[in-house]
Amino acid sequence: MGDRSFDSEETQRIGEAVVPPLASAYADLAGLISSSGKGLDGNLSPELSETYLDYHRLQHNASQETSQTLGRLGPTLVQIAEDDRLVENEINQAFEQAADEIQSDAYGGEGGYTPMSEGEKPEEMDETPGSYDDDLDGRTPNPTENPNSAGEDD
Repeated sequence: MGDRSFDSEETQRIGEAVVPPLASAYADLAGLISSSGKGLDGNLSPELSETYLDYHRLQHNASQETSQTLGRLGPTLVQIAEDDRLVENEINQAFEQAADEIQSDAYGGEGGYTPMSEGEKPEEMDETPGSYDDDLDGRTPNPTENPNSAGEDD
């Protein structure tokens, strides 16, 4: 879609303020076309009369169908704008919920995250957790135990 964007407020404005007058104008035009050829019977040659009537019907039908289509377009644009706002709100709520879940998972619950201020060093923060290896085997290292003899009897 390139640089285009969808503005639901503008779409709703067009559906409510621009399209209905157009539909009404085309309905008026269809009425004018319908009444415009009434006095021509017998004034045109048979060949020209047939062509004129075909053209007259075509113009009338096109105007009438355009009026009906525009009559349905206005409310449709309004509904699209409303649906877009609903979907946008749902997406925003889903992102907020996902962000809360990620923050909760990453920092051990809400409020568990302590941000570092600029210039603060990690060692000045709370004590760092045990090593990755300790997490894998589920035990806490014993400082007197030889790390190479984990679980072996001497």
